[in-house]
Amino acid sequence: MGQTVLVAVLDIPAAKFNDDRLERTLDALYPHLEAIWLEVVTSALQKADIDLSVIFYDLSAFVAHGRYADSEFIDHGFAHNTPSNKRKFKLALNTAADGNLPWLYRLWSGRMADQSTVQENMTALARCLQSQGQALEQTLVVGDRAMLNAEIVMAYKKTGLRFLGGLRGRKELLKVWTDEQFEDCPIVSGPDPQYWGRGCQVIFKHEGRTLTHKGLVILAGPLRDEWRQNRQKQLQALQEELAQVRSDIGQPRLRSIKAVQRRVNSKLRASNVGKFMQVNVYETPSGAVNLHWQLDEEALAQKERNDGRYLLVSNDESLSHQQMFQLYRDKDGGEKRFLVSKQDLKVSPIYLHKDKRIAAMLLLNMLALLAYSLLERQMRQQGLSLTTRQLIRKLEQLSLIETRCHDGSRLYRLTPLSPECQHLLELVAVALNELLQEHSPHPLPQLVQPLLALRC
Repeated sequence: MGQTVLVAVLDIPAAKFNDDRLERTLDALYPHLEAIWLEVVTSALQKADIDLSVIFYDLSAFVAHGRYADSEFIDHGFAHNTPSNKRKFKLALNTAADGNLPWLYRLWSGRMADQSTVQENMTALARCLQSQGQALEQTLVVGDRAMLNAEIVMAYKKTGLRFLGGLRGRKELLKVWTDEQFEDCPIVSGPDPQYWGRGCQVIFKHEGRTLTHKGLVILAGPLRDEWRQNRQKQLQALQEELAQVRSDIGQPRLRSIKAVQRRVNSKLRASNVGKFMQVNVYETPSGAVNLHWQLDEEALAQKERNDGRYLLVSNDESLSHQQMFQLYRDKDGGEKRFLVSKQDLKVSPIYLHKDKRIAAMLLLNMLALLAYSLLERQMRQQGLSLTTRQLIRKLEQLSLIETRCHDGSRLYRLTPLSPECQHLLELVAVALNELLQEHSPHPLPQLVQPLLALRC
């Protein structure tokens, strides 16, 4: 803390920023978490004039370390790219597509299934949109394939929100067209599009009700090629293992047809592509045991029919195929905010052991994420295509010199600036001018103001 300008801005000695005070602060914050966040984020959205017409909704798991016997949030559960043997909590986050700004969030148990959170989030989202005077039908919620089923589709209909999401299953729709038929329908421009889409109708049935929505089957060329290349590598590795089994025939425990068949079955079960290999263990006329294998071309062709394909569904008939595809790809902006939380802000791993403190610490990190995202968005509006991480790296060599006078006053000045740093600071000043209404308790040179804001 002593190496940052926060000591000067807050006029609090660095020594006071210790674990005990942080813990007491977390305890004091806990009863007011929702009120604090809504007041701050609503102010940020209004001052920056953030467009809420497209919202990305997603969940991410944050690993925790230690024992949490009494925790309602820290628990084992499934989460992509997170070890299943690690305890975790989940963060559900609504991100505004305009600047990828974090908006509404909620802490969930690590065992909570992503799909189980959607309807409750839908209700909270509708309530907040209405409180800001925005018609629900003006907002499109974009989620991934874990966020949609027939019951949720019916809930969107009842709520009035528009949605766009991936849909699991419905393999029969993925197989309707051949790769050649897809090539007649590119959904990106350019001479070599690599992405194609075919429109379809998707029918949902739930509790006696039926809805039909707009569907789009995507064929992603790079994804298809990657899957097929990986499968070929796995098939090659399996054939090498089968060849090794054949060469080992006659050794102890591998002399009978039954023993060889057991070894072969073990290899097939352990391989992701074992079902595409037909293996025959037999006895030769001379009485020796041998084995032969060949690729099941038909089964492999059926599997490859789905390679690189996925289904998108929306209740907004006005969306073109190109818009559906682009909006679904843009949801990565929300996922990148989770990466910022875990890497730059280091939310995970969590070492706190009380749920109240975990929730309060999450608020602090969400506030930091909001500042991080808002700065990045405002800088891009000034024509500077840098992430906040990149901007901080470019400015991290700057030093602020504090001069304390006998009369108690203080003078601040920056060390000599390079032309690049001076230009960046001027852009930051312009970008944040409309957002920063509060002033430092001490008068600072104009160029120092954006630096302080950045450091904060």
